[in-house]
Amino acid sequence: MSVTITDVAMLAGVSTATVSRVLSGGASVLPETRERVHRAVELLNYTPSGVARSLRSRTTRVIGLIVTDITNPFYPDLVRGLEDAVHDQGRSVLFCNAAENVEREQRYLDVLSEQRVDAMVVASSGLTRRWAERLDDFPIPVVLVNVQSPGERFPAVVADNQVGGRIAAEHLVERGYGPIVHIAGALEEGETSVRQAGVADVAGDDLLVAAGDGHLEGGARAMLEIAESIEPPFGVVAHNDLSAIGAMSALHQLGWDVPGQVGVVGFDDIDVTRYVTPPLTSVVQDRYGMGAYAAELVHRLLDGESASGTHLMPVELAVRESTRGPA
Repeated sequence: MSVTITDVAMLAGVSTATVSRVLSGGASVLPETRERVHRAVELLNYTPSGVARSLRSRTTRVIGLIVTDITNPFYPDLVRGLEDAVHDQGRSVLFCNAAENVEREQRYLDVLSEQRVDAMVVASSGLTRRWAERLDDFPIPVVLVNVQSPGERFPAVVADNQVGGRIAAEHLVERGYGPIVHIAGALEEGETSVRQAGVADVAGDDLLVAAGDGHLEGGARAMLEIAESIEPPFGVVAHNDLSAIGAMSALHQLGWDVPGQVGVVGFDDIDVTRYVTPPLTSVVQDRYGMGAYAAELVHRLLDGESASGTHLMPVELAVRESTRGPA
């Protein structure tokens, strides 16, 4: 049976209120009484209840994190960066994998909004769109990561996606790949992503776009759709690395050589980009740094400081064999 504060009070010969004052650092306790309480705590190996402390302080020292889909290899480094930084703050992370499921999103929002956590970090653009009104009225601070904040209503940490799209398209043009096509991510009808806008800065009105879904299958499907209206040589800028790898699989199926006829650039620089054939050129995001920066914004908010606006993280291009140049 676990030791309670009542056990400590009985052994020390004081009230439970006195034990509570001693353990919370209260000054209005005689030194000899304080010593008896500490001796009793040591003898009984008593550990104060975290739940009770949370009720008294109205803080849990826990941050909620909701991600789109943890099976996407983009997220582990981001989660690790946030968790390491939160740990250094003396806090913990309650992890929620929404799995692109609306019912799970709602359930996690219900749990996190009941004041069981001090703040919430959201890494899901779909959730941010679907639950925009609810997030506006959320009872705890909200920080977005890898999600552009609509109207900058929330502090957000994102990669400089427009620059990333631009440097990817410029690289393909410099390597001689001619027309540029873009495999977009999962967007609402009529939307244009910031990454697509960066590609369009270079490709102009001639840009061909096909909608993917951020997954391997979606990238392959989008590439086959694009192939009906273009012939090599051309270049592909994909929404992310999974889309790019799916696109390369479709190009192989079509008998079009990468990089001899088609150059392909991904986005995120996940580990597998180095090991596919050919190794994939990719726009590098500091995923670990994005998570750590999101934790810093949470810390500022909880300390009553300003953390508003969209905070852009720099990107760069990792050049590999998938854009060596057309034969």
